[in-house]
Amino acid sequence: MNEGIGYLTQIEAIHEQTRRASASFLSGSSEQLNLIGISMRALYDISTCARGCPGGDHTSQYLAGRAYNLCSAALSLLRIAYYDEALNEVRSLGELGNLLSLFWTEPDEIDRWRSLSDRERQREFSPAAVRNTLKTRSGNLVMDDYTYRELCELATHVTPQTKPNWHNDFSRPIVGGIPQTDGAQRVLERLASVSAAVAVGYCMQFNVKDLEEQIVATAASVDGIEFR
Repeated sequence: MNEGIGYLTQIEAIHEQTRRASASFLSGSSEQLNLIGISMRALYDISTCARGCPGGDHTSQYLAGRAYNLCSAALSLLRIAYYDEALNEVRSLGELGNLLSLFWTEPDEIDRWRSLSDRERQREFSPAAVRNTLKTRSGNLVMDDYTYRELCELATHVTPQTKPNWHNDFSRPIVGGIPQTDGAQRVLERLASVSAAVAVGYCMQFNVKDLEEQIVATAASVDGIEFR
């Protein structure tokens, strides 16, 4: 009668073993993890008004909360070696980051975004439309076209070539979570880069100078990350 619950208990036990294995596996990535952690702290503080409430309708804070939750979910999935699923969260974070970048580049756009009907908003603020607008207005792309398409194909949309959690050199799809070097590194690189870009943008908007400086300084020690 409780066979299903027993199976779920077994899965959770396996996840706990994988978390322990991943902790050792990720021990050499302290700089990237540190950057993710500082970025998440900034998003949490801003989303919860921990440093004081500026008033208003809190739309920006709610979006910061969504960004924090996406980071947290990606990190949790990384630790149980569900790399495709973690990358799907990173893709969503990049999509949100581009929308926020547009609002920071063109402050009037957030009011237009609020005022449109659902159909109009989905058309005029689709992920592709937002990226194109940022490019024409010299805004900062948190996630570019290439990376967004790559993550769509790899982690979000199924194709005839879809193989689950395939991040190894021996052509072996993985059902469930088994630590894999390539998969872990791919998630860490993407998550560190995107979370830091979103967090530093928020810090600039909300004048959180101490965490902005920490993020920028920490990012300088991580390959492939720079801020304009």
